[in-house]
Amino acid sequence: LLDAAKADLEDICQEADHPYVADPSNHDDKYARVRLRQLAPLLAAQGLDQRALTRLGRRARQATEALDFYAQTARETALIESDATSARFDAAALQRLPVEIVLRLLTMEMVRLAPEAQLRLERLERLGETLVAALAEGRAWRATLAGVLLETHRGALILRPAPPRRSP
Repeated sequence: LLDAAKADLEDICQEADHPYVADPSNHDDKYARVRLRQLAPLLAAQGLDQRALTRLGRRARQATEALDFYAQTARETALIESDATSARFDAAALQRLPVEIVLRLLTMEMVRLAPEAQLRLERLERLGETLVAALAEGRAWRATLAGVLLETHRGALILRPAPPRRSP
C-alpha cells in the first residue's frame, strides 16, 4: 500500500462502504511523522515525491539485504569457532573487510549473544572505528557494548558476554 495515495485508499473504502478510521494524531504537530508530512510539498518540488521516496526506500531495502548477505558470508569465512556464549573470529580476515560489513557482522553476533540488549548505532559505529584501527595496527583492543565483551587476542577477535559491572 505504500505505492498508493492516501486519497485513493480513502476513495476505495468509501466506494466499497468499508469503514476506516481517521486518526486525529495524524494532524498533531507534536509527532515527527506529522511534521515530516508537512515537508512533503517542499520535497516534491525538489523531485522527492511519494513515488521517488518509495523507490528510494525499495533501493535501500535491496542494499540492506545485499549487505546483510555479504556480512553473513564474511561471518562464515572469518569464524574460527562459536558456541552459545561466545564467538572467535580471525582478525586478519576481519581486517580485509569493509567497515560496514564488519559492523553488520558484529551486530549479528552481538544480537545472538545478547538478544535482550539494545544496540545503539552511534556507539556501534564508534566501537567499529576503534576496532578497525586496532586490527590495522595489530594492537591489543578491548571494549564492551550492549552487554558483550569484545577483545583481540592472539590474532583473533573474541566476543562473549561481558562480566557484571563492579559496584562503585
